[in-house]
Amino acid sequence: MKDEKINKARALYYGMFSRFLVFSTDAKRYFELIEIINLLKENPLDDTTKNAFENLSSLLKFDSNINFMNEFDEIFHSPETMTVRTTASYYDENIESGKKRVEMQNFLAKTKIRRDEKKY
Repeated sequence: MKDEKINKARALYYGMFSRFLVFSTDAKRYFELIEIINLLKENPLDDTTKNAFENLSSLLKFDSNINFMNEFDEIFHSPETMTVRTTASYYDENIESGKKRVEMQNFLAKTKIRRDEKKY
């Protein structure tokens, strides 16, 4: 039972981070992020996480994700700034397209995941 509770909590945290760190044009993901933060704020692991989620909650707007999307784009994708690298190859080999990228492509080739040609 303890492992089941830990796994549920872990899933919430992973879900929260995916909504922070994976870009999406779907506004639904932003509102899901707000819901997850509120849930974690109401059920914190300790006082430190409670304060952290209260701070996050006070910074995020509940009716619009435009500022959040602009900040994400500036941090991770803007060619005008020093972007945060998000590829495993960069951290493993100090290049964007290395062995880790090939490993991921080979993994994805075995799945049903395909890019959406209309968006990319």
